[in-house]
Amino acid sequence: MKIKKLNKKNILLLITIMILFMIIGISLAYFGWSSTEEDKNSSVDVTIVGGTGTCDKLTDNNKLLVPTSSKDNGRIITIKVSQQVSAYASITWNMLINRLNTAATTTLGLKHESFKYELVNTTTGVSYGNGNFASINDGDTITLEANEKLKMNNEYIFTLYLWIDGEWGVNPNDMQNQSYDIDMNCSIMGVE
Repeated sequence: MKIKKLNKKNILLLITIMILFMIIGISLAYFGWSSTEEDKNSSVDVTIVGGTGTCDKLTDNNKLLVPTSSKDNGRIITIKVSQQVSAYASITWNMLINRLNTAATTTLGLKHESFKYELVNTTTGVSYGNGNFASINDGDTITLEANEKLKMNNEYIFTLYLWIDGEWGVNPNDMQNQSYDIDMNCSIMGVE
């Protein structure tokens, strides 16, 4: 009888140790470093460039970018959209990359496959695209669009997610404290 109890205790101890190693490993993968860059140096502006309507930044959690387990733990910007062009019109988003990284950096910094973006019309659930900034340079434009028609004078909420995917577990240290400047321009197209 004592042998069976001892084996159960050893098994329980072994399981506990394995769980602790998994927790420590996951924590290191997601939180290997932190960022202290001020929010004002990591800006995302929203403007309307075509058609008739409004595209206004509604909320911005101004969260600093650190490796995370999901896009919901990154920076989240919501944009209120209303089109006044026609009964149904389409919207195209142009993400103009003014700056990735600080001006003096000589490293790749945020130009890494783990720095990701996604734009979703959260009112309708339609994704307007996602990707990463690995091959993006200052001055590049990323176009995001979907085969979706927006009703006239209806309000829609779009959500832009920016995050560093910690699931890679290999986020370089030179991604720390890097600022970025992105303009989100919306263009509404329709027939009046």
